[in-house]
Amino acid sequence: MTDPVLRALFAAPEDDEPDDDDIDGGLSEAREEARRGESIPHEEVKRRLGL
Repeated sequence: MTDPVLRALFAAPEDDEPDDDDIDGGLSEAREEARRGESIPHEEVKRRLGL
């Protein structure tokens, strides 16, 4: 692999930081809603937006 950006991405450590709603802007809440089945499928969102 000759691309230095790709090399850096592949060599980067896995993100092991805990989810924190104060930091992640609600990602933890969104994941919990998805786990409970309260999310809207991508195709439905596109349909509602007329895309």
